[in-house]
Amino acid sequence: EAAITCVGVAAAALGDAMGDRLDKVLGLLLERLGNEITRLAAIKAITLVAQSSLLPDLAAVAPAIVKELATFLRKANRPLRQASLTALDALVVHHAAALRDPDAVALVSEAASLV
Repeated sequence: EAAITCVGVAAAALGDAMGDRLDKVLGLLLERLGNEITRLAAIKAITLVAQSSLLPDLAAVAPAIVKELATFLRKANRPLRQASLTALDALVVHHAAALRDPDAVALVSEAASLV
């Protein structure tokens, strides 16, 4: 978990200097979302990158990340739902242009069930 957090902090701070390696890092974080053990750490790392003042280009992975995070909103694990909402908020606020309309519609319908 510490390694995933470290990668998130590094990508958030150095995203503009990483070039095409940032896409590889984001791809790895996306893979970590699939593992129940590393899921929460990966969500927090994605949140850090999405909230970065450098505004790294997330267009390549944002739709897949949003789709995965939206499915976590249905889980019973409260910390997972909260972290997913925080990450989704950061993605929508800072990287709305990277999201496609069908992804946004699916996200709103999943979030509506929490209200």
